[in-house]
Amino acid sequence: MFRYQKSGFLLAILVSLFSIIAKAQSDSTSRNLDFYLNSATQNSPLLKDYANQILANRLDSLTIRAQNRPRVTGNVSALYEPNYGGFGYDELITNGGNYAAQIAATQNILNSKILRPQYQSMNIQGQTITNTSKLSEHDLKHNVISQYITVWSDKSQLSNAFSVRKLLDEEENVLKPLVEHGIMKQSSYLAFHLERQSDELTLKQLRIQYAIDLMTLNILCGINDTATTIKLEPPSLKKDDIQYNYFKSNYFQQYHIDSLRILNQKELTDIRYRPHFAWSADAGFLSATPLFYLHPGFSLGVGLVVPIFDGRQRQIDYQRLGIQERTRLDYVSYNHNQYDLQFTMLNNQLTEADELTRNIKTQLDLSNELISINKTELNRGDISITDFIVNLRTEIDLRNSLNQNQAKEWQIINDLNYWNW
Repeated sequence: MFRYQKSGFLLAILVSLFSIIAKAQSDSTSRNLDFYLNSATQNSPLLKDYANQILANRLDSLTIRAQNRPRVTGNVSALYEPNYGGFGYDELITNGGNYAAQIAATQNILNSKILRPQYQSMNIQGQTITNTSKLSEHDLKHNVISQYITVWSDKSQLSNAFSVRKLLDEEENVLKPLVEHGIMKQSSYLAFHLERQSDELTLKQLRIQYAIDLMTLNILCGINDTATTIKLEPPSLKKDDIQYNYFKSNYFQQYHIDSLRILNQKELTDIRYRPHFAWSADAGFLSATPLFYLHPGFSLGVGLVVPIFDGRQRQIDYQRLGIQERTRLDYVSYNHNQYDLQFTMLNNQLTEADELTRNIKTQLDLSNELISINKTELNRGDISITDFIVNLRTEIDLRNSLNQNQAKEWQIINDLNYWNW
């Protein structure tokens, strides 16, 4: 019996030890913004898809080059067409049969002006995919930074709540003897205890929200991690140098590529009306009798195709491309105005947030000094618990306001950097 109790005791110690080690490792896990940004870009299936599309686009260019090389085919055929007793096809037409075993080759020539727009089309398509990939990566990073700021704000509020609970625990140890010796009313102590319970409920709510937002960040970054206690470093965000030049931004780049695409489509339309030259050659056996092997030979030839009339399709294609160009210019003008308005609005918001941060810090310094005085007065019984709780609530609100405003400043900087790209 003693051995069993001793073994159970040792097992309990080991379990407790492992729990402490696991918690210490979880608490010591420190991650910064770069970790999440790198994880998001590496794990994104969309970015991997664009990378594969870029590789496929290079293969399409090689396909055009391959299609312009000589095409060699082998042809073997045997066709017997009997004619006897007045039955059968006219031999003047059929020759009684056709037997062939040939190797043929053909290639378009003098078509450099035709190939150039096709290569340009593949190049423009590659630029479009590359630019779209960059925009998607930029959007992903913007969302990751925004969610990271949210999680950091949750973590900061949680830290504030822990600080308040520690303060209330310290004061409870001081107030209990005062109540026991009749120096402080029981009702005042109950009010203090109720405030402490309310603070504990707030702490639990903050833990839940922090865990939810942290899991959302992990999902966004493709991280398979269920840890709910992570040490986060503050996001090192600085406002990039503002250029205020929409036409040099990456957002305008897509409209520039669209302009090149429309011009390229016009060239591709024009090449349909250029003459096409090709040479052809074949060698082998060709005969009207089964003894085809007695008739070896070869042939050479050139061909020319000249488009003459296609029902005015070229003019219709030009009109369609003109509509696309007008649509492109409308988007350029609209987004240019939005770009300027975003910069003006966000910079004004950042200025206001900076000023508000300075005001909150000034009030918080005064509140800290007041709480320090209140603690001494409360321990002497010179101030009511109600007044102390009111002043403490004011300090908590100021701390949370400072935390939220700091997060807001980072969000504004994140948005400014998002547009200044």
